[in-house]
Amino acid sequence: MKPKIEYIRCQTQCTIERGNLDQSRSSTSWACQQHVRPRLHALTGEPSFRSRAEAVVSAFSGGVARNFFPFASLLNAAAFLERPLQIVVAGETAAERAGLRRAVLDVSLPDRVLTELAPGARLPEGHPAQGKGTPTGTAAAFVCAGPVCSLPISDADGLRQELERQ
Repeated sequence: MKPKIEYIRCQTQCTIERGNLDQSRSSTSWACQQHVRPRLHALTGEPSFRSRAEAVVSAFSGGVARNFFPFASLLNAAAFLERPLQIVVAGETAAERAGLRRAVLDVSLPDRVLTELAPGARLPEGHPAQGKGTPTGTAAAFVCAGPVCSLPISDADGLRQELERQ
């Protein structure tokens, strides 16, 4: 079973619901799409999201050298593509996961992708935390920066400290 993805909403109010992209032609929508595609890749493992984001970064990268101001959003998206911060919270019950989830939400990390795994749910193919186990009988979190994940973190304060280092 894959984690359920209902929607992703970014600050510009561009919404992707179940993979249907708002096709507005505005630059705000375009910038939002550039932030959403890498996140959808992180959440689903679907290669087309990453390849489409990489293609746009490649197509417009030459303009950055001439005037980087209009490309700030593109640069942020490119940085996320290279080193996404993915946090996985896994545990048997929602109550076990709640403290760790709250610790993640308490730290300001605008580029994080939080995945909460219920029993039986699996991470997408290629996720850096795929196949990692949690200590028996307790919830645990993995903090993955790019392709490298932390050891399992079982207490909220330890997780908060790890996230503040990111």
